[in-house]
Amino acid sequence: MTSGSTNQAANDKEDFDSFYKKFINDNLFQMQRIHFPLPGINTDEMDINDTLYYWQKKDWRVYKGIPNNIDTSEFKITTVRMDSMAVDEVALKEGSFSVRYIFRLKKDSKWYLVRHEDINL
Repeated sequence: MTSGSTNQAANDKEDFDSFYKKFINDNLFQMQRIHFPLPGINTDEMDINDTLYYWQKKDWRVYKGIPNNIDTSEFKITTVRMDSMAVDEVALKEGSFSVRYIFRLKKDSKWYLVRHEDINL
């Protein structure tokens, strides 16, 4: 009985690529898959002693994915995909700017954006 229900749960897991495509193309869907306030970093709004920032729904800038036209001679693009976590990051190779989006597969077998970091020093 236990192994059957475990297999069923694994089969119901949302596919990340399908989720991601809808997440970056459907603003309403995106807002449904972020629990605000969203933890992260926003150096433009944080003081030197702050360790965490919370993005508010009213201030959210819709994420459209990593642009195709980024100059890879200046920026490093990192895309990590694992079973229950995914990360998109764009960082200036020689500087102190980076933007990171962290997604996790939650207990309901659906993907959510769980952290956003916007670092500009």
